[in-house]
Formats: sequence, C-alpha cells, structure tokens
Amino acid sequence: MKIALLFIIAFLSCELFSQRTFTNTYNVDTISNLRNSFDFSHTVFEFKNSLYTIGTFQENEENSLGIADGIPDTVHTMLMSFSLNGAVNYRNFYTPNSCSSGNSYYTVLGNNLIATGTTMSPKNYCGSYLIEDPPPGIDEEVKYRIFVTKTDLVSANKKQVVYRTGKSSYPFSLNKISENEILIGNFVEQDGSIRLLKINADLDSLSCQTLLDSVPLNYSPIYLDKTSADYLLLLTSQLDNASHFELFSSDGTKISHTNFPFVILSISKTADNGYIAIKKETSVNTNLIKFDSHLNIEWTTAYNVYANLFVKQTKDGNYIIGNKTFAKVNKDSVIWSHRYFGDNNITPWYFVFDATETSDGGYALTGFYEANTLLIKTDCAGNLFWDAGCPNLSNDTVKAITAFPNPFKDEVTFQLTDFPAPSYIRLVNMLGQVIFDQTVTDSIFKTNTTSLASGVYVYYIYDGKKIHKTGKIVKI
Repeated sequence: MKIALLFIIAFLSCELFSQRTFTNTYNVDTISNLRNSFDFSHTVFEFKNSLYTIGTFQENEENSLGIADGIPDTVHTMLMSFSLNGAVNYRNFYTPNSCSSGNSYYTVLGNNLIATGTTMSPKNYCGSYLIEDPPPGIDEEVKYRIFVTKTDLVSANKKQVVYRTGKSSYPFSLNKISENEILIGNFVEQDGSIRLLKINADLDSLSCQTLLDSVPLNYSPIYLDKTSADYLLLLTSQLDNASHFELFSSDGTKISHTNFPFVILSISKTADNGYIAIKKETSVNTNLIKFDSHLNIEWTTAYNVYANLFVKQTKDGNYIIGNKTFAKVNKDSVIWSHRYFGDNNITPWYFVFDATETSDGGYALTGFYEANTLLIKTDCAGNLFWDAGCPNLSNDTVKAITAFPNPFKDEVTFQLTDFPAPSYIRLVNMLGQVIFDQTVTDSIFKTNTTSLASGVYVYYIYDGKKIHKTGKIVKI
C-alpha cells in the first residue's frame, strides 16, 4: 500500500519567503500526486484562542484497490488546528482514503465542531450509517450522501455518521438550533426536494422534514436561515439571472416569497438581523447589497475590487470581502484592500476563500496559492505584518491628516491635527514590510524618501493603544 507516501504533508516555514517579512503566515505544501488539489472548500474560524481551518483535497482517481476507475474516491476533508502564534496543534482527516468527501458547513457546539458535507464511496462506506445498513459493493443508486462529523476541538477525537436518502444528496446549510441539536438543509437530486435534517449533538438521532417538494427548474439552493419561528430559503439561478427567497413557518407552510433580478453569490446574517450579500457582477467589481430583516434593500454599492467569494460583517459594523482581493468596506467605499504574493501586487494569483476576525484584533485568512493551502495572519488593516495589540480602526476615531505631495518623489510630509502626543507613524509597503516606525511629537512630520522604491505604501498613525488613521501614498 502506498498510503503512507500519499499522506505526506510538509509545513513550509516563513523562511521560504525570506524576501518578505511575513509573520504568522503558514502554508501546507503537498508531495507526489497530492499537488494541485488544495483548491476548494476552505474555511477558517477561531475557538478559545486557537485557529482552525477546514479544507478538502483530491488525492487521485483510483479506487481503494489502486485501480484507475476515474472516480475520485480519495478526496479528503481535513481539520487543522493552530495556536494564534502559529504552532500547529494537530491535523485530522475526516474520512478514510476509500471515500470521497467534501466539507462545506460547520458550527460549534460546546467544545465540539459539527461539520457536514457530501461523500461518495464506490467500493465501501465511510463511517457508520445513521439509518439503513450500507449496501454491499458499489451502490450506483445512491452515489452522494451526507456525512456529519463531531470533532472535539481540543483532543481531535471524532465521530462520524452518514445519512442517505434519494439518489444524490447535497447539504447546503448547517444551523445550530440549540446546544443539543443541529439543522441541515439538504437538497435531494432525485426528486428536487429540500429536506430538513435535525440531528442531535451525539449524532445518534435524526428526524427528516420536507420543506419544499420541488425546487423550480434551473434553480439551486444556496442558503437556509433558521429564525426563532421561521425558515428562510434562498434559491438562485445563473440561467435566469435571478434570486428567489422563500419564507416558511416552522411546520413547513409557505408564508411568502420575494424575487430579485440578479444572482446572489454569497450571503450572511448581520447584527441587525438583516443580511449582507454579494451580487454577481463583472470579474473586476464586487457589488454588495444590504437587506433588512424583511428583505427590503437598504443600499447597494459597487467596489472596484475582485472579492466575490464571501462577505461578513465586522465587529465595528463594516464588512470584509475576499477572493483575489481581501478588502474591508463600508456602504460608501473601500476602507482598505490587498492582493498578496504577486509582483506589483497582481500576479501570481492568490485566492482568499474565507477570513475571520481574531480575538487579538486582526484577521486570519485561508486560501489557495500554487497548490498550497495558506493560513495567513494579518493586522487590523490586512497587512502581512502583525501587532499583537493592533485594534480595529473605528470610524469615530478618525482624525484629520494630510499627506503631501501625493504622489511623492524624494520627500513626503504628514500634517497631523488633533492627535495625542506622542503618536507614531508607520509606513508599510504592499508586501507587508515595515519601512519605518517612528515617534511623532509635532504636528508636522517630514521624511526623506529617495531610497524608497516606486510603488504604493500604507501609512498608520497610532498612539500605542489604537490606530487613528490609515491611508495610502504613492512613490513615483
């Protein structure tokens, strides 16, 4: 068996990028036929001062006997745990190598991660079936099933069950109903129905409720939200360029529906019980739409950044978005944006699949770059250097500052108004390297820039407790 060789995972340290001052930046490289496979289903979250990433990769297209049958039965889901300072705590494969699995959704119950995704096992079965006995041999009628795993985030011990119904099943949401029960939205390809699966925290009891008998032609379910009394289902159609919201009561009775003439790519809940969504646009633009709790559009804004994979509200009420660009925005404009790893901040491409705010004030990002899965730690403005005490920049702390000339050549002057003394000014290039970090005691700070390379730089004005202002200047 070649299993041992196939599971070699090499963790590359920051020294591979010695020309850049990355701190707390990690990547997983792969060897042999595992390369070029870490390119989908990645997410990142924080729990009790540790970071966790979930991702999937395809090993090969051979079955458990090593015969090339064209079925990618060695697709794995892997949970990785890191401390906030970068130490790797553990790696945990969710499924044995005879199974094909892709993780999509998760929630935390107590100390346990509950995750779900699709699984296909052409030669045998994964885990233990929650209902029905596994059939012998190849099960052509039920190719895709739902797997659910429960993982203790401290010890990495896990339990797994598989639910099978219809010809093919695809989970598209996971909601925590209570500390003892979860709800999974499941699309059954065989009859086009939407089914709600309620599973207890021990994964040993399941109930099934049909929410929608048949999804409309050309539509696919992408989101399910469970409120105190209702279910909100989102269906989208790329062919019809449309999005369709259905509101159901707890017993499955349809209450109302709302149609929009655009495709929603990603959506998440906001603090005011509304929703923030990404509307499908051109590859160079991101268009956010803010809905209130009744699905009325409050505002929509287009941004000249490529960041259409996810959107999340931040603690200060703004939003982070990501794809080839990682950006923080408000309803009016881009606050800051970054592209990582490329010459001139453009190539080679780096994809941000997910990001989360961390308890120490910055962000953790996971993504894909040249066959690597990357976990990146940034400061509160998305830069690839890290200050442990870097807080979020609040709108009510912004002070007046003028940087001139801008663009500049041999010298740049910062004029500060109403800043506490002493304050500090930090200049960072687009690779995350700190150019200088100096104390400012007067309202005028002037610095010689003849030694700086041409390009874009980010400046920060801070007082040791909070960042008061950040902006960009250009050296010509």
